Amino acid sequence: MKKLFVFALTLISLFTMSCDKAETPTPETTPDSSEITFLGRLQSIDSKGATFTQEGQVKFKVINNGTDNVTLLMYKPQFAAAMPAMFDMEVGGISRKVVESISNLSGTDLIPKIGIKPYPTYKMTDLKGTISANGENLVVEFKCVGYTATYVGSISGNIPDPKPTDKTFAGTLSSVSATGEVFTQKEVVEFKVINIATDSTTLWMYKPKFTDKMPAMFDMKVPGIISAHSDATTTLSGTDLIPYVNNKPFSQFIMTALKGSISDNGTKLSIEFKCMGSTITYVGEIKK
Repeated sequence: MKKLFVFALTLISLFTMSCDKAETPTPETTPDSSEITFLGRLQSIDSKGATFTQEGQVKFKVINNGTDNVTLLMYKPQFAAAMPAMFDMEVGGISRKVVESISNLSGTDLIPKIGIKPYPTYKMTDLKGTISANGENLVVEFKCVGYTATYVGSISGNIPDPKPTDKTFAGTLSSVSATGEVFTQKEVVEFKVINIATDSTTLWMYKPKFTDKMPAMFDMKVPGIISAHSDATTTLSGTDLIPYVNNKPFSQFIMTALKGSISDNGTKLSIEFKCMGSTITYVGEIKK
């Protein structure tokens, strides 16, 4: 917290020395343009788990959207109550890769600028985010001075569903063996997807059975699943995924060719993958 007060004093110093004051732009209305301005919610979590949400709608602007490296402008962001929402930050050098029309953003050790001056003390790490296929929605997460900040915005100001992004589903688990034998687990099976809004999610499978001989005794954690986002659907994919049981890797249950989706505004989950020679399918709905 002391750093934030020092930061505030330094920012005030920079402000008084500045000759020109940047104007805050109005939101863009063309989602396919090289510059897109979003209105949204900025939220941060400190190392102790305390959450802070900046009041009002916050403007973020993506510049050079059609290139491999974009710049992010944050207009008067506030990561904590002690940080004044007075100055704009420019963060360059963000990598952009397009997968199925979705722009995936990433970066580490990014030095923000205030005016023309870099501010290395407040470098941003582990930045990741997405711009939706139609260019209307932006989700960004990064770490800065001990905080994990998350921004969720849209060009219209209608903010998409933000975190928490952990969702639990209840459904049916079935499998087809290499010889065509079909098995369906009798019990209702719960799957939980963690960190849905990011580009790397984790799947929990609670007491699954892939065959009749497999005991429904253990929960499986499957990290490293790639997620891509559009307006109402999150697409899941992965290969050579090693599940964990009791925090220990279970390489004999390696999962390949995983594909799936969270659809209908996050209420339905469908997943398919191959494991131990069988094709496993899960279909579930949000647990109420």
